[in-house]
Amino acid sequence: MAGTVAFKRQRRREATGQVGEIPMTPMIDIVFQLLVYFLVTLKPQD
Repeated sequence: MAGTVAFKRQRRREATGQVGEIPMTPMIDIVFQLLVYFLVTLKPQD
């Protein structure tokens, strides 16, 4: 029964968004993680 309720909620949320819209929050998260990774692993040349 709980699975059915969660499924209905999920479908309702999907219906409000545009079709083919790319979620930006995960992309921004990955960009910041990569930025931090490269800043931490960067070895400046002497």
